[in-house]
Amino acid sequence: DPETGDAEWSVDTAGALSVAPVATEDRIYLAARDGTLYALTHDGETAWTADAGARIYSRPTYADGRLFVVTTGDVVAVDDGGEEAWRAGSERTQMTGATVAGDTLYVGGEPLFALDTATGDARFDLPVSDFHGAYGAPVAAGDALFVGVCIKDQMGARYSNYVRAYT
Repeated sequence: DPETGDAEWSVDTAGALSVAPVATEDRIYLAARDGTLYALTHDGETAWTADAGARIYSRPTYADGRLFVVTTGDVVAVDDGGEEAWRAGSERTQMTGATVAGDTLYVGGEPLFALDTATGDARFDLPVSDFHGAYGAPVAAGDALFVGVCIKDQMGARYSNYVRAYT
């Protein structure tokens, strides 16, 4: 209640909730660090839970009836019923975010890559250099994709930080 500060409802989770929830018109999605996904109604009732299969350190994103989750091992798409729609393996540990623009899921990381939202098929993989990382969720605006990138030219060197625009 905004006037009193009293909670209308509360939900306990086994895993830590270290990322913000994702709210849609009829659901609130939670991603616990232990890999458990929760779909709640706006009344706080649990609609379903699912196991993403690995730890989660970044906020999921939602589009077109699917929740997209970047875990430490894979990128997973879960449908509105809590069923896994697809899983895209990654050879890298992903502790970064993702965003959807049109029918493409863009995942920041080392390197930046993009997946088809319907199938999980790779669209592109964009390496920046030997020692780099893209951190946080890419941002799509208009015909451009903006990505925060840290680059160093050799192991042990300090990172140079940039925002890059890709068109």
